[in-house]
Amino acid sequence: LSDISSVDNEDDDTLMTKMVASVVINNTNNKYQEHPTLASLPQSTIDEFFSTNVIQVVGDSTLKPIMSFEQLMVDKEIKRVLARFDKPTPIQATSFIVPAVIHIKSPPYSPPNHQPFALVIAPTRELAIQTHKQCEMFDSTCGIKSVCVYGGVSKGEQRKLLRKGAHIVVATPGRLLDLANDGVCDISNVKFLVLDEADRMLDTGFEEEVRNIILKTRKDRQTVMFSATWPESVRKLANDFLTNPIRVTIGSQKLAANRNVTQIVEVIDDPSEKDLLIFVLYKKEASRVENMLARKGYEAQSIHGDKSQFQRIEALNAFRDGIYPLLIATDVASRGLDIPDGISHTLFTSYDKGHSGELIRILRQTNQQIPDSLLRFGSGTKKKEHKAYGAFYKEIDHNVKPTKIKFED
Repeated sequence: LSDISSVDNEDDDTLMTKMVASVVINNTNNKYQEHPTLASLPQSTIDEFFSTNVIQVVGDSTLKPIMSFEQLMVDKEIKRVLARFDKPTPIQATSFIVPAVIHIKSPPYSPPNHQPFALVIAPTRELAIQTHKQCEMFDSTCGIKSVCVYGGVSKGEQRKLLRKGAHIVVATPGRLLDLANDGVCDISNVKFLVLDEADRMLDTGFEEEVRNIILKTRKDRQTVMFSATWPESVRKLANDFLTNPIRVTIGSQKLAANRNVTQIVEVIDDPSEKDLLIFVLYKKEASRVENMLARKGYEAQSIHGDKSQFQRIEALNAFRDGIYPLLIATDVASRGLDIPDGISHTLFTSYDKGHSGELIRILRQTNQQIPDSLLRFGSGTKKKEHKAYGAFYKEIDHNVKPTKIKFED
């Protein structure tokens, strides 16, 4: 199997967006088996689907996207789990958990043991827990055992779960590496590896841990990488560990707004006049805003890195249940909260004028209303310039191998 790398720009996708893949393997001969209805689709239909959903596929692949769960060659147990969903979103057409379940269920079936078959790495505890909840949907129905391990809590209970065995392990990098080095979680037999939110993991300093984890897995594994952005660090990681990757890009690689969320930009005169902030940059700022709102009589909760896992889950549940209408969070929850539709408010001040051009472009791209007060800042975007090289950037294809140059005598 060729590896798959994905740049996912769809902020409204739930965790289920990464549960279904177009790479579904026949149980007997390990070769891809295309559903008859999918095989009969004309290329014009496939091209229209790609065009409508702004999908680009780069790599040696003729695989067709799965546009209906009925087009999956899976058994009745897996279909029973998928029956609760309408149809795949664009990124669901090329994603990750179902192939692992099919492999695990294929004969000869192996009961869960201390060597998991599939490994999913996520950058935060919240995202790992959410992903594991989706995996659990397959556990009882399909006879699959999954375990979630993450930092911020005692290792004792996680050790017990791992010793009982697991087919799938969902984990944050640091905790997984600790358990692997302790000999509790043997990942040497992992054949299916998923790196979710790869850019976020590298941004938060987990590159060394991620590389060490990958080196502990089988060399003949299949690797699936999801990333909201495609920076140099992610490209280097993909180039080092993916073989003949198929790259799937949903939408533009440029920053984009969610079309299903109405974008409202409000320009305020004084940046200190904050009535409400949903996402803040620093942990101390989250606590400060929470206390300020409490003094003004608002019921609010905050989640950030200084709070325990139990406190985070309590705050998230209280927010989702409507007990506390205001939630202040650092970026620890920025990708873990699923908001399928709604209204987004952006507070823009004169201190942010350097970002006006990019913000205007994003709003225009999604047909959002642009206030005149924002347009007055101008639509140009000032690029950061390197002292020696200026504001130029060149795309480099890391798959291109170096050419040997021979100098004649």
